[in-house]
Amino acid sequence: KEHPWHVGKRTIGYYRKLLNIPNVLLAAPELGTRELVKNADLITTISGSTGLEGLIMNIPVAVLGRAPFNFLSRGMIRYVKNPDELGFEIRDLLENYRYNEEAIRAYVGAVMKESVPVDFFSRLLRRKKAFNPDLSSDKDEWQIQRRKHFKLLSSYIKNRFRHQ
Repeated sequence: KEHPWHVGKRTIGYYRKLLNIPNVLLAAPELGTRELVKNADLITTISGSTGLEGLIMNIPVAVLGRAPFNFLSRGMIRYVKNPDELGFEIRDLLENYRYNEEAIRAYVGAVMKESVPVDFFSRLLRRKKAFNPDLSSDKDEWQIQRRKHFKLLSSYIKNRFRHQ
């Protein structure tokens, strides 16, 4: 499935090359990630949240980049630094997969406890193509919401420094 930010930005030739790879299928960009994840035997991601969804849904995950959850058990996830080892790591992960619900709960709980609800891409970085159905087209309302999100983030950062 194409990343939402890349839809319409790649040439048809790019997708044709992908489809020439054995066992590669493309999913429609509008298809929900959860639908794909629940039908997967394994997820391979660069560093995205789809990997975390897979871990939560008891699916083995191979990660090619730096993801915040790479430290979780090698029984559930493999951080593959060397692409030449991807096949071996996937085979080994599938053969030796061990779900650790306690580790997943602890990780998700820690992320929730140490997070702040801000719209980082759309509101704070002003990425116009970042998807957010709640964004208002009214400029005054947009600025009010942006200030609110900056205050949330700055309060969070100040509190973190005070309590460390």
